[in-house]
Amino acid sequence: MLNMKLSKFNFSSKSSFTSNILHFFAYMRFTCFLIYINLFYITAYSQEGGSGVYSFLDIPASSRVAAMGGTFITVKDNDPNAALQAPSLLNSSMNNSLTLSGVSFVDGVKFGDVGYVRDFGKIGTYMASMHYASYGELLETDEFGNINGTFHASDYSLTFSGGYQFNPKFSFGAAFKTIYSDYYIYNSFGAAIDLSATYDDTLNHITTTFVFR
Repeated sequence: MLNMKLSKFNFSSKSSFTSNILHFFAYMRFTCFLIYINLFYITAYSQEGGSGVYSFLDIPASSRVAAMGGTFITVKDNDPNAALQAPSLLNSSMNNSLTLSGVSFVDGVKFGDVGYVRDFGKIGTYMASMHYASYGELLETDEFGNINGTFHASDYSLTFSGGYQFNPKFSFGAAFKTIYSDYYIYNSFGAAIDLSATYDDTLNHITTTFVFR
């Protein structure tokens, strides 16, 4: 009787050991698979290029917006800089507001915003603004690296935005942008439209904004 119990115990121990080994190898295979996927993603991302134009539009000049990671679309207050991110955030509390923002980087690279907001009551709140990017003084060289002089490069965007309060919780807005880029002997013109909708429930402290660019 004693021998039978010991035999059963040994069999159970071997089975548990084998199960643990199988689980360990399964875990290692899954870990290696995740590492492979991450490395593949990083490699694929590093090869991405030419996927968009006028990327200067995504760089904020407002310190408050920049401190929030460059996306500031879920706070509806009296800050006109938020409306530069999503026109549906325009509201009557911004009436007669003027915003001036600027950022200066190394080598003379600068970004800036200027905007004015006016509320027109039942027909909505509107904003005119300009966003610019100046990349400082750049060297002009030939194919052999010889310096022939210097030049400047810059981007500009003039925007007209409008926001309408549909009801106490829901608002929507649109922004039309005219864009001009001047890169020495090269220049381009463009246009863009932003559409957004905001749900703001102050009682339950819920704010959600959808932006289409």
